Formats: sequence, structure tokens, C-alpha cells
Amino acid sequence: MILTCLLFDLAGAQTGFVYNPGAIGSAGGSPIIDSSISPVAIVVNTNGASVNMGSNTYTLAYNALPAVGTAFDVIFDATKLTADTSKVTLFGVKPLSKWPNQGFYWIRFVVSGRPGNKTLNTTFVSGMVQVLNVNNAAVFNNNVNIYGHLELHPSDTAAPIGANVVATSDSGQVGFGCVGWCTLGNSGTNSGRNFLGTTDTAGLVFKLNNFSVGQITYLTNNVSFGAGNLHVNTSGNNNAAFGGGSLYNNTTGSQNTGIGIDAAPNVTTGTNNTALGYNSLQNLTIGSGNIGIGINSATAATSTNNSIAVGQGATVGNYGIALGYNATASANQLSISSTIENIYWSGHPSGVGYVLADTTGNGNFVPAPTFGTTGTTFTSVTGDSVNISNNKNTLNSAGTLTNWTLILPANPIAWKEYNFSLLQAVTNIHYSTRLSGGTLSGGLPSSATQYKVFGIYWDPNVGGWLLSHN
Repeated sequence: MILTCLLFDLAGAQTGFVYNPGAIGSAGGSPIIDSSISPVAIVVNTNGASVNMGSNTYTLAYNALPAVGTAFDVIFDATKLTADTSKVTLFGVKPLSKWPNQGFYWIRFVVSGRPGNKTLNTTFVSGMVQVLNVNNAAVFNNNVNIYGHLELHPSDTAAPIGANVVATSDSGQVGFGCVGWCTLGNSGTNSGRNFLGTTDTAGLVFKLNNFSVGQITYLTNNVSFGAGNLHVNTSGNNNAAFGGGSLYNNTTGSQNTGIGIDAAPNVTTGTNNTALGYNSLQNLTIGSGNIGIGINSATAATSTNNSIAVGQGATVGNYGIALGYNATASANQLSISSTIENIYWSGHPSGVGYVLADTTGNGNFVPAPTFGTTGTTFTSVTGDSVNISNNKNTLNSAGTLTNWTLILPANPIAWKEYNFSLLQAVTNIHYSTRLSGGTLSGGLPSSATQYKVFGIYWDPNVGGWLLSHN
């Protein structure tokens, strides 16, 4: 005998733990399920008895949502239950009012989102109402319409589900106009005719455990593969997201590309951004035109624009470029990681011992030689004035100086650095520009503790002395 019905077969279709919170009684109830319990199905019924709840309520819930990705089915038999339709709640859903007059209910729940921000998605699979019992072939006339979910199961539990069940059209064609793709593969396909896809403009969605893990849209031209990608997108178009959580919060942003787990996860309205690597561009929300390549490469602000960060942990501001491990570039700045010690300049004899210098003041950088490490040691007393000519200067005196004056050199060389190591404390440091001319930066040290180290240099762009390190 073949049973033709809208059916959920607990014995055959589910293997695993089936949970029963207890029969519904006339007093209702509020059973709570511990989140550590992960049944494949939860059976809710009156245990075959006729029950009138009157105005009482029945609420079934978890004490906390299980892990993201958890899926379970609720099988609710309300055929012998009399209750106010608003008084029965199953995991936040009121089935009697949401889907009235079904009798039996098969409802699927899937926990989605992220840890700390989980939601429970609901799908009404079917009302399980038997429509036909037959011993031989079931013939449906052309006046029979079937809506929703139809399954044909042999009632003989020894037979596999779906065995010996064949659906044909009046002309004998299997599958009513098409042949389905089989989980064990198809034979006799024609690559010029057969395909996996659609014949209209509706989006194509891929699911895993009934949770969307991929989509291809025709009208908005978005492509995503990975759990949670573009899951709140509304009108954003021409986006590509590959890797779970990529472009996770994108709503109206367009022309964004995220490749890698959690790539550009917080972009909402930003456009024309490219994120490559785990957690790349993680700070960005509304900024546009940014490129982040490498794990945790980031923009300095949520609204940063037109920047490039390349390297693990590289961080960049507006219109800046940060290159290398943990490089940090402010707005309009090029920053190279401190882990890079030499720059190879193609066409020059050697990249060793060379730095880049702007000799014209208009942004034309060329290789310029660095200077040696010739040093001068001063043994000074309070009130001394010393001429600075070398780039390594050491103050080696006993006690503490109250006043010490540095006479800065005449005709200073652009970008040349003068370093100072103070082996004793100085209460007041003075700088004289009577030879060099120019201005003094407010950042130059005016005093020093013992063992203080600092450096200054001449910047031709400002015509004065600036602090290089402190």
C-alpha cells in the first residue's frame, strides 16, 4: 500500500534524538528546554487526549538559543486541542494564528547569525494532512491541484523512503516535463542542453542545513558564497563576497569585493572597496575606494576614503598608503613597515646605505646617501655653548647641568639627522640658530633626564629644525 500525504516521517526521515517536553494539558504550561539539548525534532501534542485550555497559555522555549547553525523541527499535533489561537507559542511563533486550521504542523527552526547576535529563522514546511490511501497506482485528474510540499512514501517501513514511487504525466513522461538532478549523479546528459540553474531572473540561492550559504542575483548582479555573506543586503549591487561573513552587514553599498572570512564585514553603505584576507578592512563602514590586503589590514576610521593597506595589521588613513607588517600611515602619508630595513632601487648600484630625499621641495624623491657615524663627546659645565657638527653627540659630565646651549651648524644639509645621547640630566636645553638660521620646532626637547636620547634634523620644506625621534 502506498500512502500519499503531506507527511513528516519521524521514524524514516529523521535519525537522532527526538524530544518530547510532555503532553499539553488543560492548564497549559511553560516548558523550558536547555540549550545543551540538540534534538533533531521536538514533538508537541496532547498525547491523544481531547484538551480544552480555555484562556490558559502554553509556551515552549529554549533557556538560550543553541549554537549558530543548529536546526530542529517541531511536530505539533493540534487536532485534539481547543485553545485561543494567540495562547500557544512555540519558540516565539504562534502557529494556530499564523497558519490557522492546519491540524498538524511541521515547522523548521534554524539558528542563524553570529555568536552574541543570534536569531531564530522559521519555515512552515507543511500541514500534515493525509489526503489519500491507495493500494495501487494513484491517478490524479487534471482538476487536482497540489500546493506546497508533496511526498510519496511507501507505508511499508521495510522499504526505503521513496522506493517504487514514480510520477509520470499522461503521456508517460517521467518528472512532469523535466528530469531532476540526482544526488548520486545523472547519466545521459547533454552539455549543450542540460544545466544546473534557472530560466528566469529570480535569484539562485544555495543552502546548507537550510541556511543560505550562497546566492547569485541577476537584477542586482551580486555574487556570494559563504555563510552570512550579504545577508542584510537591500539595494546594493555589483558586490562579490567569498568566505563566511564577508560583506556581512552590507545594505546599500555597491561595487564592493570581499574575499576571505569576515572580509569587510562591517561595510554598510560604502562603495568601491576591496578587502582580501581574514578580517581585512574590519573597521570600515561608510568609507569608499579603499583597498585592504592581508590579515587584519584596516582603515584608521569607519569613514576612511581612497586608502591602501597592504600587509598583516597594516592601518591607513584617508588617501594614505601603508605597506608591510603593522605599518601605520596617517592621512596623505606613505608609510613602510619598520620591519623593512633596506629598499632596493632598480638601476642604482646598491640599495644599502641609501634613503629617499626630496632635494627640490616639490615632491621629487631621489636616492640620497646617508651620513657616517662620526661622534663628538662633550664634557660640559653649566652655561656651556657647544658647536654641533657631527651627527653623533654625547654629553658625558658628572652631576646635573642647569643650562646647556647647542649651536646648530651652518649650512645644514637637508634631512641630515643629528643625534644626542645625554649621560647626565640637563635642566634647560637651549638651541642657537645664529649659524644655521631658520626656525625651531616646538617639539624639540627643552630639558632632559639622565640617559635621554633624541634626534633633530633640518627640513628644507619648512626652513627649520624638527624633532626626528625622542
